[in-house]
Amino acid sequence: MSIGYLGVLQRLKEERILHGMTQQDLGSRIGISQGHCRKVEQADKRLTYPELVRLAETEVDLYYVFTNRRVRQVHKDLFHNCSFKELLCYLSMTASLAMCMYDERQIHLEDDLYRQLCCIQYIVGTGNRHEETIFTLLKQRENETQQGMAEQLGVNVKTYRALEQGTRLPDSELVWKLYDVCKVPPALIIKDTKGIVCEIEYLMERLGKRPNGAIYKYFCLLHKYYLSKR
Repeated sequence: MSIGYLGVLQRLKEERILHGMTQQDLGSRIGISQGHCRKVEQADKRLTYPELVRLAETEVDLYYVFTNRRVRQVHKDLFHNCSFKELLCYLSMTASLAMCMYDERQIHLEDDLYRQLCCIQYIVGTGNRHEETIFTLLKQRENETQQGMAEQLGVNVKTYRALEQGTRLPDSELVWKLYDVCKVPPALIIKDTKGIVCEIEYLMERLGKRPNGAIYKYFCLLHKYYLSKR
């Protein structure tokens, strides 16, 4: 088990305590026992995909837990009313703008963040068109075999094949590995609306855009148009 994943578990415990929850409290919210929750925090068990989805619905900041980033959500008034698919559009547009500004040397992006932006563009764009799993898209993007991807993520090829076919879902440690190794935002994997909002807010911070600035106003116009077409 990597040190990075142990950090995820430490931040999970930190968030639980921050929100005044005991292990029993958190366990009951996500459908596990107090003992199971304790073993998760001690790295003796992993959270399943459905448990992660339920965890994302609690007060726990799952974006912070996986990424170690705290983000000020200054545009909640807009993003709170957006659907997951609409938020993906805004995330893709913000990522595109960040990459363009980086290419024009207007902003600095660390290599890992640039890789994450490339990943967002590929997964959100291609996945929306073809409804393929993230694991299939990753294999295509990396130009790898199932065996090669399995080795990168530390799973056997049978497991990766099942993940690619959608007959198996990633647990908490594999979600972390996808982020750590392939730079896939955990919110994309878990379909975590709050996490996607955090990704957008973080990128807007990196772009140096002030709250309620031009990007925000543009998204407001798009949101109004989106609602008018429902």
